[in-house]
Amino acid sequence: MNAVGIDVSKGRSTVAILRPMGEVVQLPEDVTHDAVSLERLAYRILALGEDTKVLMEATGRYHEPIAAELHEHGIFVSVVNPLVIHNYSTDSSVRKGLSTTLIRFTSSPQTRRTTGPCGRCTGWIRA
Repeated sequence: MNAVGIDVSKGRSTVAILRPMGEVVQLPEDVTHDAVSLERLAYRILALGEDTKVLMEATGRYHEPIAAELHEHGIFVSVVNPLVIHNYSTDSSVRKGLSTTLIRFTSSPQTRRTTGPCGRCTGWIRA
């Protein structure tokens, strides 16, 4: 499974992409929240293949346009409460490597996917 971690902030987000076994496809890179940049990001993710999952923090409402754009392109997107990510991380430098922490979180055997009431909203919980 390819994993895309997105650290969302107000005007831009930091995106990192890993393949299985920790192979780095894209080092953390900033993406602005304009239509062209988000569409470019969606096509970059689609080029990775079908077995690609995107994980991002729920940050107020800042994550919503990104999640919507990726979802419109048929990309699996999971939005996670930042507190869950913080509690999962054992590294004190979580802000420095949040995208990598998000990716490790989804690949953990103690983590499972849940589906919300709308059938397409997903989240992750620790077992």
